[in-house]
Amino acid sequence: MTSTRIACALLPALLSACWQVTRPAYTPLAELEPLTPVAPAPVPSAPTFDAEDERELAELVPPARVGPSLRILELVGVTPAAVGAMLAPAVEALERCRTSSTGKLVLRLVAEPGRTHVHVVDKSGVDADVDRCALSAVGTVEVDESIQQSWSPIDAVHRIETQLVLSW
Repeated sequence: MTSTRIACALLPALLSACWQVTRPAYTPLAELEPLTPVAPAPVPSAPTFDAEDERELAELVPPARVGPSLRILELVGVTPAAVGAMLAPAVEALERCRTSSTGKLVLRLVAEPGRTHVHVVDKSGVDADVDRCALSAVGTVEVDESIQQSWSPIDAVHRIETQLVLSW
C-alpha cells in the first residue's frame, strides 16, 4: 500500500476518534413547570360610520388622482437602456395625466428618424381627457442622435417598435 492509501484509510478513523458531540442534558417533562394561560388584551370596538359621516368624509378628502404606471411589453430595434432614455420626456409628461378611475391603455409605438407613430391597440376604462393627455405625452418621443448612431450601416430598417401599457 502507498502512503496516500494508508492516510486515506486512517483519516476517518482518527477523525471519528477525536470528534466528540456534546449535548445538553434533557430535563424530563415531569420536572417542567406548567404553563399559565395569559388573558388576551381587550380589543377596542371599531367606530361605526353612517351615511352622513361618509358624506362628510368624502367632502373633506377629494378622490385621489393617480398617474399611470408604464410597462414595455415588446422592444425591437433598440436596447432597453436606450428606450429608457428615449421615453424619459414622455414619462415626465405622463405624470400630468392623472385620473381617479382605473383603466388601461395599450399603445403601439413606431419611431423612425424624424417621425413617430402611435397607434391605440386597446383602450379600456380610460376617459377621453386622460386618453388625449397620454397620447400627446407619448407623441413627444423622438429618436435622438445617440440611438441613430448605435444603428449599424447594414441595418435594413432604422426604426424602433415597442408596445407600451399604461395602467391607472
